[in-house]
Amino acid sequence: MHDLLRDMGREIVRKESINHPGKRNRLWHHKDIYQVLKKNTGTEAIEGISLDMNKVNREIHMNSYAFSKMPKLRFLRFYGDKNKCMVSHLEGVPFAEVRHLEWPQCPLKTLNICAEKLVSLKMPCTKVEQLWDDVQNLVNLKEIDLHSSRSLRKLPDFSQAENFLRLDSCLSLTVTHSSIQYLNKLEVLSLHRRESLRSLPTSIHSKCLKELHFSGCSNLKNF
Repeated sequence: MHDLLRDMGREIVRKESINHPGKRNRLWHHKDIYQVLKKNTGTEAIEGISLDMNKVNREIHMNSYAFSKMPKLRFLRFYGDKNKCMVSHLEGVPFAEVRHLEWPQCPLKTLNICAEKLVSLKMPCTKVEQLWDDVQNLVNLKEIDLHSSRSLRKLPDFSQAENFLRLDSCLSLTVTHSSIQYLNKLEVLSLHRRESLRSLPTSIHSKCLKELHFSGCSNLKNF
């Protein structure tokens, strides 16, 4: 029954604009998404994109304005064994309404976005060196997963984020932001294989902490 309802819903969405997928509110078929991102034909109608990159036969080389025409985008999920979505940087103010952002092996070096409505950020194995520069109100952010992002050097202020922070194998990150100690709803802090990590804040004031992983942090001196 679930699959039948899903397929029925997708068919309704497809009929919104049969010949112009960029005018639909949700995109999930890899050929439609390829067309929209490659040719930059997205519109403000798009609210969700879910792309299985394993189904894409070739890389999608997007221009820097690929998301600039999608101001209502709330859900962006790229998933699969290998990143197929290539872009060197993003222009404009992308992702201002995004709640869920998932992009493993993301090629961007910076992710300078408006993150105040983000609930979940999943970007493992990326080339990101730093996230946003400014202090943002991250009260909605529940989950952060940047594990194996080996170029990550700088973290933003996470003082209002909650629940889950994963930074395993971020080998270039020598220190963590002091805001980690004020994550009073933090449940999981995973720093596995952070060989360059030398120190952490002197205390973590979380009443909800359930898991703390330090294995492989061979140079950690102070905690």
